[in-house]
Amino acid sequence: MSKKKRMIIHVDMDHFFTAVEEREHPEFKDKPDCWSRSKGRKGKRGCQHIHIILNNQEIYNKTYEMDE
Repeated sequence: MSKKKRMIIHVDMDHFFTAVEEREHPEFKDKPDCWSRSKGRKGKRGCQHIHIILNNQEIYNKTYEMDE
């Protein structure tokens, strides 16, 4: 029996992460994005035009605290 890989996918339904990234990087606006913990090529295999954003938890936390 082969082992199956487990994958966790988060969908940014309230646009929080994309809004923070677009505020910090206006050039990301209107481009397909994918968050990752490492800058790998796996995500680009099936979607060459996707922009991979490294997880920036520190700035997300600061923005969340400002909004409270």
